[in-house]
Formats: sequence, structure tokens, C-alpha cells
Amino acid sequence: MSKLKSISYALLALILLGTAGAGEMLQPQSVTAQTQPASQKAKFNGFFAPKGRAMPKDSEGGASRGRCLQNRTGIQETVTLLTPQGNSGLTASARPTFMANIDQTSANQVFFSLKNEDESYFFEMTMSLPSSESNLVKFTLPDNAPPLEMGEQYRWSVAVICGSKLGPDSPWASGWVERVEAVDQEAVAALQPLEQASYYGKAGLWYDTVAVLASHRENEGINADSAWGQLLTEGGIKVDIK
Repeated sequence: MSKLKSISYALLALILLGTAGAGEMLQPQSVTAQTQPASQKAKFNGFFAPKGRAMPKDSEGGASRGRCLQNRTGIQETVTLLTPQGNSGLTASARPTFMANIDQTSANQVFFSLKNEDESYFFEMTMSLPSSESNLVKFTLPDNAPPLEMGEQYRWSVAVICGSKLGPDSPWASGWVERVEAVDQEAVAALQPLEQASYYGKAGLWYDTVAVLASHRENEGINADSAWGQLLTEGGIKVDIK
């Protein structure tokens, strides 16, 4: 019986060893991932909006044209907010960054406001329009602004100041934002920019995704245009944002 067991064990060993030569030990395969340059392995995997969330009462927001927004052919254009389809998006930040595309204008200033549904929270600021070729304007809540509360929905608006002050014909647009439970910021900080954007995108955090890609685009130029264009397409934003 012991001799039969020895033969069986010997056959089993040969099967497991496969093509290993006689007297040769089978070495375990390494499971360590091969390191690649970040530029090769990192990519933006898209924005995945959360399903089934209740929309604000006035989720459609609004937009208007005005006398100081006019292109070279005389056609009046609009203010376009970087919001996803439905005009409402999520953020994990207490002081997120909001962005708007301001078409060609003779104005020098733009007005930004943020308030919740019952207007118990209200913040506003006026800033100069950038002198660069880009039409993209960014509004980041400063430290002196109250942080967004979890689960609260806020309406943010942007208006172009055509003269010395806001008027009934000032071009404007508005959208919505809601702050949700914070993500693991320490883990996100260790990722490459496109990986960070993918992380936020998978979590459905629109404003965080846009902020990371916009910053990455400023640093990388045309190398980041593909990811930027993909996000705008998925968000339903059809204007050409420089």
C-alpha cells in the first residue's frame, strides 16, 4: 500500500511540475505589477452620474442673452455653465469650484451668487473676466464663504455685468449643486490627475471631476483635450470651450 501511495504522489508531482526538468524546482510566479510611466497607464474612464436622485424644484435653471454678448457677426450668444445633463451635479467638497463659459463680450466683470432653496445661505462675489483667449471662468468658494452642508441643494448663478452694474438685460445662467459624503481625500491625492478624475467620475461627483480635468488641461495642454472633450460630451455640453 505504501509503495502505491509513493507512486501516486510521484505522478501527481510530475503533473504539477508540467514541463519543469528533472531535479528542477517549480518557482512561484511573481505577482508584482510591472511599473509603467503614469502617462501610459493613467486615463480618464468617464463620468458616471448617480441614478435615482431627486432633482431640485427648479432643476432646469435658466439662461439669457444680453446686449454685451455678441460675436463678430453680430449674433448674440450666451453664458454656458459647466453642469451635467439635468443642470444639477454633486460634489464632495465643502468649497467647490464652479465654471462657466462666457462667450465673446465687451464686459469686464461677471457676478457669481450661491444660495440654498430657502435662501438661508447666500454668498455673492464679483470678479474680473480673464484677459486670456480662454472663455472659461472659474469661481471657487473662498475661505470666508460658509462651507456647503451635506445633503443641501444650492443654486448657483452667473451673470455678465454689461455696464456699471447688473441690469434686467444682463446675460445670466444658473444651475444646482449638492454636497454629498466626502471621499477618501488621502487616497485620491496619491493618484495621477486622470486617475483622480476617473475616481470622482465613478462616484458621480461632477464638480470635482471637472475641476481636476480643467487643472490637468491647463498643465498638459492638448495632451488632456481628449479627456476634457469626453467629459463635456457625456455632460451634454455642446459649446466649444477653449
